[in-house]
Parts: sequence; C-alpha cells; structure tokens
Amino acid sequence: IPMMPSVSYNPRSERDNYLFTIGVMGYLPNYMGVDRFLKDVWPSFHKEYPQVRYIIGGRNAPMEMADRWNGTDGVSYVGFVDDLEKVYAKCVAAVVPVYAGGGTCIKTLEAMAYSRVCLTTPFGARGLLSDDIRPSNGLCTFRNSSEFVSVCGDLIDGISREEMECGAFRYSK
Repeated sequence: IPMMPSVSYNPRSERDNYLFTIGVMGYLPNYMGVDRFLKDVWPSFHKEYPQVRYIIGGRNAPMEMADRWNGTDGVSYVGFVDDLEKVYAKCVAAVVPVYAGGGTCIKTLEAMAYSRVCLTTPFGARGLLSDDIRPSNGLCTFRNSSEFVSVCGDLIDGISREEMECGAFRYSK
C-alpha cells in the first residue's frame, strides 16, 4: 500500500537538488534496478547535471551494494527514511528504476500522489494505460541514459516541472 501525503503536505516546498528512489532495498528487483540505473544511466546524467544528487532510500540493501552506491559520485544511500513526506517534498523528481518484479509498481503511483514527476522504466509503468504514460501526467519513461537525460531537461526548468507535477497529482487521484 503506498504512503499518501498528509493534509499538511506542501508539494510546493523549496527543493533540494536531488532525485529520489524509495523501496525495500532488500528486495532483489529493487536493488538490482538501482544498481543497473547507477551503471547504465547515472554516469551520463551526472556528467550533464553534476549539481543534481541521487538519494536512495529503503531498508536492507545488500552491504556490498550500499557501499558501492555510496562510493558513486553524487549518490547517497540513506537506508530507512523516517520522514518520507519531507524527502518527497524536497526532491526534484522520483526515479523508479525497476526492470523486473511482481505485483504493481506502487512506488510510481506513490510518487505521483506526492505531486512528484516519476521517471520510470517501462516496467515501472506496467499496468497503466499506454495513453496515460506521458509527461503531462507527470509520468516519463526511459529505456536508456539518453532518454533519461532528455526527459530531465524539462525537470530542471521549474515551470515545466510544476506543470508536470500538477498533472502527476491529478492522475494519481
């Protein structure tokens, strides 16, 4: 079940310059997805946008992965997140880098409920109508690093991001 923002949640909070992924990192599809994202996508993105950080939240990441992630420039694995609302409020966008797994990709919908644009692999948007998967709904898919970097150009521009966030919130309801 996704977390939902409280009535006091302010999606227009001042942002810190980071992308955010949350999930149980002891779950193989989650930690393997993050690891693949860091190998295949992050280097190109970080070269283009070195000022943007990547925060990974969620308990129980394998120690060797947590160490490798924390050793990657611009990346922080923070483990369990006490105040999910605060982290969502401060992030530029959520990333759902999953390529396998079961069930629904609830973190995609959760990010949108928090009025955050969700950058996801096509697998992370499964179950949603293909016509609904578009930036105006705050949902952007990427298959590789060049698609990810391209999509992020709109997010760095606060006006486009705000429109996308409103679309994400409307769509999640």
